[in-house]
Amino acid sequence: MRDRAKRPTRWRSCWNAKTSPGQVLASDADPAAVKYARDARYTKAQILDTEDIDLVRWITRDGPGFQPVRAVRQRVMFSVATLGVDTPPLRCDVVFARNMWRHMTPRKQELAAAQLADTLRPGGLLVVGGADLLDAQLRDTTPPALTEHFRQSAAHDCIWHTR
Repeated sequence: MRDRAKRPTRWRSCWNAKTSPGQVLASDADPAAVKYARDARYTKAQILDTEDIDLVRWITRDGPGFQPVRAVRQRVMFSVATLGVDTPPLRCDVVFARNMWRHMTPRKQELAAAQLADTLRPGGLLVVGGADLLDAQLRDTTPPALTEHFRQSAAHDCIWHTR
């Protein structure tokens, strides 16, 4: 098993894996979280560990801070929705569903995984958080619903492919 205790994958890890044009759906049940994500403004401290090549390619200066370049922002659609309840507004190439699985019952995990599998286009990627795959003692707690609907990437434990 690869080291899952590493810092969770970020959007750029997935973006580099998806070189063709596509759409990204960003959704949360909390309107404030969606607004924060849509604003996409980062401080220098938040991007300190970003590699130089990614800074040039994906991030631009925005006043005192930084934000993803326009080409990236245009590919992301934001929505306020509850996973497993609300129908996503589009089919997409990448879904980030990070650090939420551990808060769901197995039944809700199943509903959410099935819905995400239907939402993703063929070859789409699901990105989960490292905390979704481990418990406090760093034991594997991968939700069975993930393995039923997706296959784990060989490149990173937090990236899952549609079946």
